[in-house]
Amino acid sequence: MNESNTLDVTEDHEGKADPQRGAAPAEFPQRIGRYRIEKVLGEGSFGLVYLAQDEQLNRPVAVKVPHARLVSKPEDAEAYLAEARMVANLDHPGIVPVHDVGSTEHCPCYVVSKYIDGTDLSKRLKRERLDYRDAAVLVATVADALHYAHKHGLVHRDVKPGNILIGQDDKPYVADFVWGCAAPEGVASNRIMAFASL
Repeated sequence: MNESNTLDVTEDHEGKADPQRGAAPAEFPQRIGRYRIEKVLGEGSFGLVYLAQDEQLNRPVAVKVPHARLVSKPEDAEAYLAEARMVANLDHPGIVPVHDVGSTEHCPCYVVSKYIDGTDLSKRLKRERLDYRDAAVLVATVADALHYAHKHGLVHRDVKPGNILIGQDDKPYVADFVWGCAAPEGVASNRIMAFASL
């Protein structure tokens, strides 16, 4: 698979031009916590995602930083961190694992997860149609991951093709549990929400 996991930051979740979003920042921090930032992978309504290098463990990671307006109050930042801690306790091959969380003087909160080198399902479907067998396997894998999360008290409220990453191994991974769970009051009013009784 040659397609990069880089997101077009000028497009909305459906791939249409979004005038509300500009290009990714020309300059980005060199470090966030112990992580050396290499490039911007993407930007969404909740924040920026950077490709970074964990120099202590010598591995690439994805560092997600919510937009400042979403964590302007300490309790908002703590809500994101609390959700990330819950996701970090999930252990399922179809869920992108959270490795670390933290905050710095300039970054009220950040979440570090496994870097999935590949693309997302949205981009994949624009490029090619899945055959029935591959589609069934993908849906079953994602459903199993979501069921596992539900059994552990987490509901992903933003399941969409853009939040299903497809690795170089063609395996799907459900991503963005933190952004899909811990939206501050009012932020998620324009998103499709799915609620479950746990």
